[in-house]
Amino acid sequence: MSGQGDQSDPSGASAVWQRGTWDDLLVDDAGESLVLVGDQVARLSVLGTLLLELLASPRTSTELATLVVERLGEAPPAEVEAALDAALEALAGLGVVRAAES
Repeated sequence: MSGQGDQSDPSGASAVWQRGTWDDLLVDDAGESLVLVGDQVARLSVLGTLLLELLASPRTSTELATLVVERLGEAPPAEVEAALDAALEALAGLGVVRAAES
């Protein structure tokens, strides 16, 4: 969220994120989930699971940060930014989210 949001820095505040693809998603009562992508299974935290839910429609990193705080509670902005950037990077690595094309 600290960059300019262009394609070379998809973590910028103005970057638009959208869902990628996965084969199955199982969410537990605590809000964590297991996601199946091809033959790979990954466990998602509450934050990762929430991001997939919030990305039912494309959103900017700033919008995601606001919604995450509304749902999970207040935290120092730098911590929210760091957690969001790390989660989006991990989810993008799995292919379940991606930066939207301009």
